[in-house]
Amino acid sequence: MGAGRYLLNRSTNQAEFALLIQDEYQNRGIGTFLLNHLMRIAKSKGVDAFTAYVHPSNRKMISFIHRTGKVVESKLSIRDDEYIFTLKL
Repeated sequence: MGAGRYLLNRSTNQAEFALLIQDEYQNRGIGTFLLNHLMRIAKSKGVDAFTAYVHPSNRKMISFIHRTGKVVESKLSIRDDEYIFTLKL
């Protein structure tokens, strides 16, 4: 159905997060539930922010991240061909 995880970078106190939801279960609130759950856990452990690295073709994930209302920074890395999003916890 779906999974989520984060990996803390101790030098920045930010964590990279990732979500994977099977196609047939997308748009049912599962990703939102998982992200909110991960954010609660990370915040309780003192993590400052989440980051996500998203390929420009992944429009669903880009839209999902913007809908969270938690984006504090977004930039496009031409060299790595990816968007980098920072979300407040």
